Amino acid sequence: MKVTVAIPTILRKTLEGTLRCISLQSFRDFDVLLVHRGTIRSSIEDFSKRLDLKLIEQKDGLLEEAYNIAMKRSSSDILLFTDDDACPGRSWVEDHVSFHLKNPDVGVAGGLITGKYWKNYPNVAYERFRGTPMMEEADPVFRDYVGYLTKTGLSVDRHKHLNNEKTLAVAGVNMSVKKEVYENFQVLTYSIFASYVETQISLNAIKKGFTSVRFPGGLTYHKKIHSLSVPGKK
Repeated sequence: MKVTVAIPTILRKTLEGTLRCISLQSFRDFDVLLVHRGTIRSSIEDFSKRLDLKLIEQKDGLLEEAYNIAMKRSSSDILLFTDDDACPGRSWVEDHVSFHLKNPDVGVAGGLITGKYWKNYPNVAYERFRGTPMMEEADPVFRDYVGYLTKTGLSVDRHKHLNNEKTLAVAGVNMSVKKEVYENFQVLTYSIFASYVETQISLNAIKKGFTSVRFPGGLTYHKKIHSLSVPGKK
């Protein structure tokens, strides 16, 4: 099985830490696509000694465009995504690969995350309008999903996520995608916040007959620093 790890980055100072964590993986047979904006530092190039590292300079756009570049350039059976301020655990790649091998029906898989985590703000609307037509599923397929789309176009969660549940709420900092899902697919580039990029990929998985799930593995630590996709109040 061919495996690729994609890291979109604006070359923040945390990137070396992310590459260090990825270089310590228990599963070794994978390459890394570093989709970057800006000039590569020598300390990053040094990781070519420990990783099968491919550097791809991104000329235009932000995170959405970086995802599209990674999906276009990869030909692997499994494409994993993480952030340049994350530290995947030693079994991260191994856990994702094993989960996909055991679950051929899963197109997108999200693992466990500690530290900074994205908040689904429309859940406030869900709690207020629970049980009303506004919170009905956009499609019957979502009746089995904890995180789903409503008829009003909101992405909401029925309740707190547990383990091995179907959901659209998969975080890009710890996500893996089967080739059949990402091949020839490009996300919409409409937001500087890269809002719901993962949801778009998960919806494509469902359209192709797969499911999108969270599973209790692939632990990743996400540093608590601000970014466009997870901003602070400022």
